[in-house]
Amino acid sequence: MKFIMPTIMGAIIGYITNWLAIKMLFRPYEEKRILGIKLPFTPGLIPKEKSRIARSVGDAIGTHLLSKETMVEALCSEKMNEHLNTWVDQKMDGLIACEDSPIQNINKYFNKEVIDLNNIKSILNEKIFAKINEEEIKNHISSIIFNNLCIQLKSKPENLMKDLDLNKCIHILKCKIDDIKSSEDFNYGLSLMVKKKIDELSSRSNTLEDILPESLKVYGKMYVYEHRSEISSIVKESIKSPEMEYKIKHAIAQGISSNVNPLVAMFLTPDNLYSKFISFTEDYLDKDSSQKDLCSFINGILDKLLQTDIGYMINSISEKDKMYIINSFTSSLLNNIIDDEVVDKSLYLLIKNIENKESIDEIIRTFDSNYEEKLKIFIDKKLDKILSGEDFKNSIASLISKVVDSYAKKSMKELLNGYEEKIRLMTKSFVENMYNRFIENEAVEIIEILNIKKIVEDNINAFDVAFAEKIILEIASKELSAITWFGALLGGLIGILTPLISLIY
Repeated sequence: MKFIMPTIMGAIIGYITNWLAIKMLFRPYEEKRILGIKLPFTPGLIPKEKSRIARSVGDAIGTHLLSKETMVEALCSEKMNEHLNTWVDQKMDGLIACEDSPIQNINKYFNKEVIDLNNIKSILNEKIFAKINEEEIKNHISSIIFNNLCIQLKSKPENLMKDLDLNKCIHILKCKIDDIKSSEDFNYGLSLMVKKKIDELSSRSNTLEDILPESLKVYGKMYVYEHRSEISSIVKESIKSPEMEYKIKHAIAQGISSNVNPLVAMFLTPDNLYSKFISFTEDYLDKDSSQKDLCSFINGILDKLLQTDIGYMINSISEKDKMYIINSFTSSLLNNIIDDEVVDKSLYLLIKNIENKESIDEIIRTFDSNYEEKLKIFIDKKLDKILSGEDFKNSIASLISKVVDSYAKKSMKELLNGYEEKIRLMTKSFVENMYNRFIENEAVEIIEILNIKKIVEDNINAFDVAFAEKIILEIASKELSAITWFGALLGGLIGILTPLISLIY
């Protein structure tokens, strides 16, 4: 009994002491006073130091456990990336199987109708029309058109000819030329051009010789000389024509009656003299020397005509006769000179000439070496007129309306059909890039704004002490129980040691 009782008492004291110490960590929850005197150790340690503990725990968690670096590292972990990919896959699987249209999906998401197709069409039309009419965009479109045209113009004409139905093109050109030739406006315009040139000539002091090519004059005289036999025959035939026969006989009769004695005139009849004249003339013109003399005579007359003043000749003709002559000339020119054969040959030679050129550009440069600048200005003006016109605006509106209506009526399943994996990969890449960009640029700032330390501190301060006690006791019930029994053990050991020490001393 001498050893048992001290041991039991020591164990009981140790147990109660540790149990009481643990209880005094939490209790009492509030300060206790008796007769206005504060009782010591009230409130308990944790209620008393709650704010300091909260601040210390918040600092520890915010600085060491959930620091900015730790949070960013956790957000960038492979597990988070896998979670994002899984989330995208789930959403994509839902969209791929969805039978609703994009509009229906959006309205379902907001739980009300938020999409007005007409408004969308109107906004798109205004934005696109305004964007296209920006100077930068118009210049870009103009440059594309101009550059492509220049590339085409650098190609060989024969490449263009291969793509064309030449027979059809020639037929169309001939029809156009015929239409032009028969056009009253063209004939009238051509007559005015000729009249203008004639009026210009009438104001100058030039002769026919000045305006006619020298080669034409030489060729004319050579023609007369080389065809002297035919000309002589024409003269002979002319004087034997009934009309000339009558005139010659009449002239002979007048000459006889005026210059010959009536007695002698009885033997000189006009018929006899006309026959003698014809016989003599034919004999004379049959001689080559006489034919040459005739040629010299004709060429002499031509030389005198060439010395005639153009202004005098033109001004001596009345305006009415002048227009008649001009109209007859233009009509004859179009109908007799520029006939179908001339048009056919001209078109054939034109096509052959085009085919032999190195490029279409070379053909155009024969007319205008600086055509590119004019072409660019022409494209700019036409493009500006087209893009700013109501027709183009209405066309854009119509096209947008058709596209929007077409896609608005299709289900998500139809829209994504055939592009599922491509869109899935693009979406994953987009989400990953956006997430990484967010982490890189915004995460640290947002974590700082969150203020983990403050959150922990505020939440600990907001805890009810009884609730905190319950949580801690539930978490460390075994450990606290062990501490209590350890106190009993130490008390029991001290109880045994006390009688032993008494025996020794």
